[in-house]
Amino acid sequence: MRSAARLLTTFIPVVPLALSLGCPDGDVTSIAPTINVDVCATPADVRNSAGDIIGGTDDCVLDFGVQDISVRVQREITVSNISTIDLRGAGTTASSFEDLDIQLTTDSDPAFQIELKPVVVESGLSKKILISFRPTLESEVTGRLIISSDAENVPAGQDVVIELTGTGVDNGVPDILVSPLECDFGRVAEGNVKECKVDITNNGGRDLVFDDVFLKTSRPDPNDPTETEILPKVPQGSTGEIFGFFGRPPARDDVVPAPPEDNTVTLTLRFSPDALGNYYSEVSILSNDPDTPEITVPLIGIGVDPPSCAVRIKSINGIEGAGTIEPLDDVILTAEDSAAPTASGTIEEYRWEILEKPPSSTVVLSDPAGTTTGFTFDNGDDLGVDFSGTYKVRLTVVDDLGTESINECEVEFEAIPKDSFLIELSWDTSVNDMDLHLTKRDSGGQYCPSSVDPGPLADSCSSEYEDCYFGSCKATKFDGTPNEDRPDWDGIGGGSSEGDPSLDIDDLSGYGPENINIDQAVEGEYLVGVDYWGGSGTVGATIRIYIYGQLAAEFYKELQPSDWWEVGVLHWPAPGNGAPCLQDLSNPASQCN
Repeated sequence: MRSAARLLTTFIPVVPLALSLGCPDGDVTSIAPTINVDVCATPADVRNSAGDIIGGTDDCVLDFGVQDISVRVQREITVSNISTIDLRGAGTTASSFEDLDIQLTTDSDPAFQIELKPVVVESGLSKKILISFRPTLESEVTGRLIISSDAENVPAGQDVVIELTGTGVDNGVPDILVSPLECDFGRVAEGNVKECKVDITNNGGRDLVFDDVFLKTSRPDPNDPTETEILPKVPQGSTGEIFGFFGRPPARDDVVPAPPEDNTVTLTLRFSPDALGNYYSEVSILSNDPDTPEITVPLIGIGVDPPSCAVRIKSINGIEGAGTIEPLDDVILTAEDSAAPTASGTIEEYRWEILEKPPSSTVVLSDPAGTTTGFTFDNGDDLGVDFSGTYKVRLTVVDDLGTESINECEVEFEAIPKDSFLIELSWDTSVNDMDLHLTKRDSGGQYCPSSVDPGPLADSCSSEYEDCYFGSCKATKFDGTPNEDRPDWDGIGGGSSEGDPSLDIDDLSGYGPENINIDQAVEGEYLVGVDYWGGSGTVGATIRIYIYGQLAAEFYKELQPSDWWEVGVLHWPAPGNGAPCLQDLSNPASQCN
C-alpha cells in the first residue's frame, strides 16, 4: 500500500565497548558487525558497557494487543550495532554495499505495515524500525518481520525473525462513500480548463482517515499482469500535466469525521487538454475503511477545437452600430458573429454576465441566455443603463457538441453624460421614495424648492417653477400629456430648450436613479437638494455631480423620513468668465468667489 508518512530516522549512540554475550568467562570485543534487537528475548542479558539491555537475536515478539478495527497504532523496534563496522545487508563484500534487508510477511489480514526502516546501522549506533498495525477484521492477526544482515553474532545465513501479533475488535468502523465514481469532463477545448468535484463522505461510526489520495502514474496491464500501462493515456502530441488537483488533496492522516459532524470533504480535479483527442487517467483514494480500503475514480475527457465567441454593441437607442453612450441609453449587445468550429456546427447556448457596472447601478441583463441582450433596471420597467460609469459584459458560447468558447469575449463601454452638468441620486434601499431637487436662484436672490420644508438656503417663497423636481420637471405630466410648464431657466420660453433642466426618471420604488441634467447651462447658482418624501427608516443617499461628462463630486448622507438635505450649490459662470465652481454645503470652508 502506498504510504506518504513523513518519518525521521532516530540515531541512538551505543558505546561500542565490552559486550556480554552470556559467556561466563568474560567480555568479548566485537571486530565484526553485530545485531541486537530490543524485542528479542534471547540472549536475555546482552548489555552495553553502560548496563543497558539492548536485546538479543532470538525469541523475538512484538504484540500490539487488542486494537479497534480501522485504527492505526504504531510501535518501534530498536536495532543496535555495537561493533566497529557498519551493519548492512547479507552478502556485503568489500566492493558491494547492500542495504539492510527488512521484509514483512503476513499470514492473514494485511494489517501490519513497515512505516520506517533503516538501510544501514552505522558502527556504534542504533536505528528505529517503525511498524504500524491497523486491523480490518475482528480476529487475531499474525505476521513476521524478517531482518537479513551481515551480522556475525547470528549463525551464517540465519535471519532475525520477529513474530508480529495483534487482535482486531469492532467498536465501530468508518464507511466511505465516493460520488461520483467517475469524472467525465466531456468535450473541453484545447487550452481550456474544466473541473470535476468528487464528494468523499463518511457514513460510518468512526472517523475516516486517509492513507493517500493521488493520481495514478501506472497500473498493471489487465491483459498481461507482468506489464505496466502508463497513465494518463493521452493523444499523440500531448506533453503537459493534463489531469491534476485544484488545491491540496487530502493527505495521509487527514480525517473525515463520522456523523453528526460535517462528514463530507470535496476533492476538486481538473482537466486541461493540450492536444486534440481522448484522455484517460485515474485517481486513487486510500483510507482506513476496512471494507473498501482503496477506491479508484476514472478520469475521462476529450480535447477538441472550441467555438469562436464574438460580441459587439448592436445598437444604441435603436440606432445600429456603436457610438457615444449616455446614462439611460438603451444599449443592445449581440453575439450573432459567434461561430462553431466546423461549417456544419451551430452555437446552441449563450451565457452573458455583467462583470462591472457603476457602484449604484442595479442593471441586469434583459436576456442572459439570448443571442442578443440589453440592460434593464427598476424591476425591469426601464430599459437601458442607469448610471454614469463603466460597464463590462462577458459572453461564453457553447456549440452543438457541448464545447465552450475559451477566447476572451467581452465588451466594455463608458456611459458619459454629454450635458453641461448632470446630477444623479441613488439610495441604498429597494423601497422608500427619495426625490431629487435642482433649484435655480431666482431674481430676488432666493432658492425656492417646492413641497419641502425649507432649509437655511431654501427660503419659503411663492415661485413654483424655479425648482426642478418630479412635480415640475418631467417631460410628461402624470396624465401622460407633454409638460409645457417645465422651468424656463435660459429665458427662451417653453421650458424645453437646451438651457432648461430635465428630470429623466422619478423613481418611486427604491435605489434610483433620479437624474436631472441641463444640456447647455446658463449663468446662475443652482442648489442641489434631496427630499426624503415617503417611507420609513434610515436611508443612505448618494449624490454624484458630473460637469462636462466628468465626475466632479460625490456626497453621501443618511436621512430620516421628511429630511431635506441641501447638498451643494453649483456656481455656473457666464461664457468666458472661468470654470464652474461647486460649493460643498457640509464644509464651511468650501466657498466660491
